[in-house]
Amino acid sequence: MTLLTKPIRRVSNTRSQGRALVIEIRPGATETIFIRESGRRNGYAVPILKIYQFGARLEADHIRAERVAKKKRGTK
Repeated sequence: MTLLTKPIRRVSNTRSQGRALVIEIRPGATETIFIRESGRRNGYAVPILKIYQFGARLEADHIRAERVAKKKRGTK
């Protein structure tokens, strides 16, 4: 695996208000993902750890909802 030593920029197929999203992974003391609309300077920087935690929370919520749905189907 390659260590993150310099910023990496990519253009996404996802669009927001008709503009493609630009994603930049930035190294540093706190590595961040910076996302902005193409053609704009302002965007949002989010620490990579927070994105990981958010993804884990979404997955846990999904699993929990499946269990509840399965339990409801089994009792009827």
